[in-house]
Amino acid sequence: MASDVRKAMVRSAVTLFRERGIAGTSLADIIEHSGAPRGSIYHHFPGGKNQIAAEATAWAGELMNRMIGKFGDDPIALTHALFEFWRGELNQELPDQLPDRRGRVGGRGVGRCLSGRW
Repeated sequence: MASDVRKAMVRSAVTLFRERGIAGTSLADIIEHSGAPRGSIYHHFPGGKNQIAAEATAWAGELMNRMIGKFGDDPIALTHALFEFWRGELNQELPDQLPDRRGRVGGRGVGRCLSGRW
């Protein structure tokens, strides 16, 4: 069973990788976000960033697998559950207004468009 510190680092990695990408996230970012002691990252992840990225990806995949398992016999319920899950994720992570092709901010934000709140 994984320790609470380890779980916190994996969940922080998932969040930060989603927000910034793997290349844009440092191990120091993961430590700061998770509140873990500085030395614990190499204790729990001796393979460094590659190992934590692999485990964060596996954790996110397990989350999706659990959702599929819960609704797998009802494709309509599964579709609704997946839509609601991703709508919530997009509404949290995307800015309300996105820049246009020229870099100007204006128009509808993707999160608002997907959720139907035009």
